Amino acid sequence: MLGSFARGAGKSMRANAVASIMFDSTERGATMDEIIAFGTAVVVSPAVGTQDLVKLS
Repeated sequence: MLGSFARGAGKSMRANAVASIMFDSTERGATMDEIIAFGTAVVVSPAVGTQDLVKLS
């Protein structure tokens, strides 16, 4: 279910990749749970020309 929702949301923003996705949940009383999923949709394209790479420590 989440996969189809994420694909639909990403397509509406013209994204072609997901950089991250996070989940959170909260118990609401004795009979209810709240589940939240959120993430970052991005547009990825091929690099053109010479690229300088940055080394992250």
